[in-house]
Amino acid sequence: MDFPQESSGWVGELLRAHRPPSERFQRRCEELAQAWVGIQKLRQAKHRLGLPLLGLPALLRSLAGTVDSPGLLDSVLGWAGLDLQVPTSLASAGAWGRLASALGLVRGEALFYLRLTFADLFEPEPLSGLVAFRHDGGDDGGEVTLDSLNIQLDGLSRHWAGTAREHLKACEQALFDAWDETGFDEHDPPGLPS
Repeated sequence: MDFPQESSGWVGELLRAHRPPSERFQRRCEELAQAWVGIQKLRQAKHRLGLPLLGLPALLRSLAGTVDSPGLLDSVLGWAGLDLQVPTSLASAGAWGRLASALGLVRGEALFYLRLTFADLFEPEPLSGLVAFRHDGGDDGGEVTLDSLNIQLDGLSRHWAGTAREHLKACEQALFDAWDETGFDEHDPPGLPS
């Protein structure tokens, strides 16, 4: 069984402690090692990328595109349980909370990308207002903060149909619940999805 070089230390120790490991155990260890290496690479890519105005699918694909590692995104999404085909489902919002925490994002940034994903679906041109807001320096012409961008997106959502706004609020809660359950820091290896 081949493990990524970056993860062989803790995986090797784990395997030696469970000799002889079952094939299922070996496969799961390999999946977790690949996911952890992928999370670390995406974390580094995210720090270089800054705060792009992208919804979840575009953000994650953009991050993965900067890292030359085939299958990286699939292993990370599999670990988190995130389906980019339905990024606004409750399950995906919870999975995003788990992944965002592992990537080292702050809660406000995780919320920003979730809200932006919804805005992509429910606003005809969601980015034009945010781009202008960022360019003009926010409401007061000063520094644009993550909080001020979240306030802008929250303001957009107030104009959506009641069910869309209610679903966004439920997804925000799922994100926060999953976030609170993870408690990652940059040195934690990922565990099994709950």
